[in-house]
Amino acid sequence: MSHDQAFKTTCVSAAVDDDATRSRCEKLSDWIREKARKSFTKKVLYKRLPFLSWMPKYNADDAVGDLVAGITVGLTVIPQGLAYANLAGLPPQVCIISLVVLLKTACTTDYYIYI
Repeated sequence: MSHDQAFKTTCVSAAVDDDATRSRCEKLSDWIREKARKSFTKKVLYKRLPFLSWMPKYNADDAVGDLVAGITVGLTVIPQGLAYANLAGLPPQVCIISLVVLLKTACTTDYYIYI
């Protein structure tokens, strides 16, 4: 049984007793199907997960360079963040939280982040 048939069967068997309610239920089913079709296109997927566009072209040389750059930036940013948190009178955990947000942003966008 397809998803459409299952939804319509559920919609009909859920004590739907008049034609107007059944019609609204079928319209809702069509609306949900259309929204899902538009929301899960290849273009939207590549926009939401940008690494899908460059990952097939990624090679070992790029990985080594990225690893060295990541270690270098990490060794620079962590003490800097701790110092800024201390200057602001904030606990050191704020530095770690801000680094998690930075890492999330760096991994999910195509934009360069300047620190």
